[in-house]
Amino acid sequence: MLLSSCSTSKEEPALTYKNPVFEPVLADPSIIKAKDGYFYAFGTEDDWGDQVGARLIPIVRSKNLVDWKYVGQAFDKKPEWKGDGSLWAPEISYFNKKYYLYYSISIWGDVNP
Repeated sequence: MLLSSCSTSKEEPALTYKNPVFEPVLADPSIIKAKDGYFYAFGTEDDWGDQVGARLIPIVRSKNLVDWKYVGQAFDKKPEWKGDGSLWAPEISYFNKKYYLYYSISIWGDVNP
């Protein structure tokens, strides 16, 4: 599905944004433009079906918001404060020269959320 097109100048060809913008999946993304000039997107924990296992808040980056490359994950292991659960809907922000990543952890059916 075509979402939109843009051109940065009359000399450059228009970039085409398609849905999904990153495959296999980057659910609930939060995007920030970093000091290095790249856009970084952080997504919900997901298993991409490639035998690697779940990415714990996968991170992708792009110079143009069209071409994205996987660069890693936010955590090497899940935080231990909740036990089981999945890391959901991250939000990234920059304040006082530091990046802050907020996220939810969800255990469906847990009586003590």
